[in-house]
Amino acid sequence: MEFAHLGPAQAQVQVVLPGVSDVLVEHDVSLVADFTERTYVLDSGALTAEGSTAGVLADPAVRRAYLGSFEVT
Repeated sequence: MEFAHLGPAQAQVQVVLPGVSDVLVEHDVSLVADFTERTYVLDSGALTAEGSTAGVLADPAVRRAYLGSFEVT
């Protein structure tokens, strides 16, 4: 995976800057699922879903718009 370096880098940020949030703008759903606790979904600039990543990825409207038949495990 080309983003394998993100795990250690993100962990380092948390050690050096505790309490600081990261912002990840990404369309790779598996990457989002692996690296985030909370997710916000925008559609045409409007917020359409927010919450825990698992909850957002399970939202039927999000699945229809962005995931198709992708299974979240």
